[in-house]
Amino acid sequence: AYGMIMFDDINAQHRALGVKMNLCTAWVVGLVLALFCNIKVAIGGPDLNPVVFLAGFVADMAKEIAAQLELEYPTGRRLAGAPSSGGAAVEWCTGAHKEAHLAECLDYHEQLRATVIFAVSASSAVLGLLFFLSGRFRFTRYASYV
Repeated sequence: AYGMIMFDDINAQHRALGVKMNLCTAWVVGLVLALFCNIKVAIGGPDLNPVVFLAGFVADMAKEIAAQLELEYPTGRRLAGAPSSGGAAVEWCTGAHKEAHLAECLDYHEQLRATVIFAVSASSAVLGLLFFLSGRFRFTRYASYV
């Protein structure tokens, strides 16, 4: 589900990358908790909520990369899995469109993979550092949960 949320139908070929990133993150966090946590029953695992925000980042990155490569990115909203072009599936960087723009499509997918991996890694590292520092310097006493 993480790959399907992270990458829309236009970038469906990258859904396996989303699953791999999720599993790798869960493995690293689980290992860190097992090795360094003082609580003997600490459970850590993947969370679905951040993936929704990452999907927004991926959509924006995909549009920008396509614009830089002078590819016309398909427009429209995807609601309940419906294709964005009035009922017919969008052929973008597949089939005839890929044959007509082979070099650009290959560059697009390569840049999208690299950018997504870097952006998710960097944002996860920054967020992890913020959580660590807020606990280390006891800033959590200023946060209240409703």
